[in-house]
Amino acid sequence: MSNREDQTVLILEHYVKKGQERHYKEWHAKIPEILEAAPGFIGRDIFPPSLPDRPHTIVLRFDSGPALRDWIETDEHKALRRESQGMLDQSDRPTVASGLDLWLDPEPNPKRYKVLFVTVAAIFPLSILLPYILGPFFDAVAPSLKGSMVSGLVQTTIIVGLMSYAVMPRLTHRLRRWLLGSAAKSEKEI
Repeated sequence: MSNREDQTVLILEHYVKKGQERHYKEWHAKIPEILEAAPGFIGRDIFPPSLPDRPHTIVLRFDSGPALRDWIETDEHKALRRESQGMLDQSDRPTVASGLDLWLDPEPNPKRYKVLFVTVAAIFPLSILLPYILGPFFDAVAPSLKGSMVSGLVQTTIIVGLMSYAVMPRLTHRLRRWLLGSAAKSEKEI
């Protein structure tokens, strides 16, 4: 399996037409078997609507961008899209995400104050500890750079790297239920 930073996801938002819910469920039920055969497919997350006027959000995870592109070009994918057209109020509004976009799994209407809290909780300790850790390094190697823009750039680069690859993925995973509330009870199919 690939690392999370290599993964690419296809995010689909489905607004199901009134009276088409049963057909949509039947159509949706056959997708996992088709996806299992797709090279590079990792898994699928489903987030049901949090409110009646919100979409079903489907996240398809692939181990790389090329694997996702290959899936999009398959006859199976094209057939599934054609079949869905009569059930959806509008296009499925596909979005592709990777890298920093995957800090938080897509979900319906995240509470901004929760995202703010998690981000501050992650950055604050790093911004306090890093100067103490790097201070002796700058004293020994380049004393004139301590407190300069260069040291600020080095510290910022380290903080963003830690946030992207170590801190945020773990922290958002641990706080997922709190962050997503009722949407965290999504159906997970792999």
